[in-house]
Amino acid sequence: MHSNFNIASPDQGMAAALQHKIDQKTKPLGALGLLEKTAKKIGLIQQSLTPEFMQPYMLVFAGDHGAAKAGVSAFPQDVTWQMVENFLSGGAAINVFARQNDMHLAIIDAGVAHDFGKRAGLINAKVALGTANYLEQPAMTAEQCAQAIARGAEWTLGLQSRDGGFAAFDADNTAHYLNNLPFADHGALLDPPTADVSARVVSMLAQLGEPMDSPRMVAALDWLARAQEADGSWFGRWGVNYVYGTWSVLCALGRAGLDAGHPMVARAVDWLKRVQNADGGWGESCTSYALEREGHEAFGSTASQTAGAGLGRMAVGEARRDAVARGVAWLAQHQGDDGLWGQEPYTGGGFPRVFYLRYHGYPRYFPLWALARYRNLTQSNSERTPWGM
Repeated sequence: MHSNFNIASPDQGMAAALQHKIDQKTKPLGALGLLEKTAKKIGLIQQSLTPEFMQPYMLVFAGDHGAAKAGVSAFPQDVTWQMVENFLSGGAAINVFARQNDMHLAIIDAGVAHDFGKRAGLINAKVALGTANYLEQPAMTAEQCAQAIARGAEWTLGLQSRDGGFAAFDADNTAHYLNNLPFADHGALLDPPTADVSARVVSMLAQLGEPMDSPRMVAALDWLARAQEADGSWFGRWGVNYVYGTWSVLCALGRAGLDAGHPMVARAVDWLKRVQNADGGWGESCTSYALEREGHEAFGSTASQTAGAGLGRMAVGEARRDAVARGVAWLAQHQGDDGLWGQEPYTGGGFPRVFYLRYHGYPRYFPLWALARYRNLTQSNSERTPWGM
């Protein structure tokens, strides 16, 4: 069943008027960055020079780092709790901003080195009175670290979408028709669940001891099963592309205890076998995001993608396979005299089909990670590591 939408093109006069109004504010041009773009976008959607947000929220997190005691900060640590008191009394600039824009303001104590007691308007998320000075002792105790991890996991799980998947920033942000608006942000106006992000959460849950039959784990694994492509790969939203997505999901499935005997894993492993280059490496270009894509197109091997493919296979017990050894050999052969790897192709996701990113760290830490993992697994009696992706 299809719905009909009557979406008019934006009034270009309105676009120019909004930009002029933004530029006339007492600030350098473009100084507010994404906030300016968001204001213009909302103005175009509402077709108004005075756009309004409905029920906006402002969250302010406050906390103290123990290293401040070593004099590395421009201000003493006491400034933190004094600022929080100012927030709570309504006297800070953020309070004025919130009042003027009818915004709900919430202050979160994420670890201020001060005991505020029970205060109206203050959310207590404190694990400790700040961290300890890591120059002298561990920043946190094991118990504090476990408590912080549990709170982070609780927050993350609150972002599970109704379909079981996870996105980078939001839950249930799946109104895909909005990407067809004439002024949609590069056709990526939304933040729907993706395989790579969902895989990260599954990996986290597995390492925290989540039962495989818990409702949220079952929902997430079911989402990954539905998202698997017909050829056995997974789409990569935040890295190029199907090699990245497949590596991400295999790492998660491996952490969840699945191996190459599981149909979902077997199909992915078979895809990685088929797309491996003759030289032993793996490679994939940004053209893989083309809407008319019909399957994998051969591309020169790259360091980060070769490492990623190998790590994916090693995550599901495939460390001793010939294909993995060939990938490791490619990495060893292409290591530079400085101990690093070069990589010119763009392998980071930005906005698919619009722009891509070159993360200079990718060809450095991915190969090192893969080589270390291969060495550790092949020199031990274990088929997979006890922790990590």
